[in-house]
Amino acid sequence: MKIVAWTIRERLPNAASYRTHRITNAVAEGINSKTIPAKRRVGGYRTRENFTSAFYFYLGGLDLYSRSPPKPLQALNRIRVSND
Repeated sequence: MKIVAWTIRERLPNAASYRTHRITNAVAEGINSKTIPAKRRVGGYRTRENFTSAFYFYLGGLDLYSRSPPKPLQALNRIRVSND
């Protein structure tokens, strides 16, 4: 019973705050759930700039091994066909 009373006493201000403001930290928790694995994955860089670049790369969902660009002749043929 003491544990229940302690829990209610500790959590009551947060519940009252939610009822008046209707704001939760769900968005912050969602962002945090993505940043923690990213921090683990991009760890070990010498400078903060390198860490930040890798961090944004990971969170942006970019593909490190994207498909290669078309050969110049193929691109030129596409331009000619589309302009006709």
